[in-house]
Amino acid sequence: MSFKMYEFEGSSMVWVCAKTKEQAIDIYCAYFGKEVWKEGLEIYGEKAVREMDNGEKFTYYEDEQYPDEDTIGNHIKKRCDSPDVFATSLY
Repeated sequence: MSFKMYEFEGSSMVWVCAKTKEQAIDIYCAYFGKEVWKEGLEIYGEKAVREMDNGEKFTYYEDEQYPDEDTIGNHIKKRCDSPDVFATSLY
């Protein structure tokens, strides 16, 4: 099974690379806490997390300075070798 990218809504945007939505939620909870996840669910409902389309454009700043604009599918191929938080607007 290949990786997918999941986007989480909330006080900060978070993107998680995982194989399933459930795995992405578990990773999110491990980093930010179950209470944060529950608050997001209460506020955003089904829109609290969404699977991103592989063709969707995304600009990633790996070095926090230079943008790498590519598709989600290509970012996954280049950077996701294990399930984890891919990016967050917190950093």
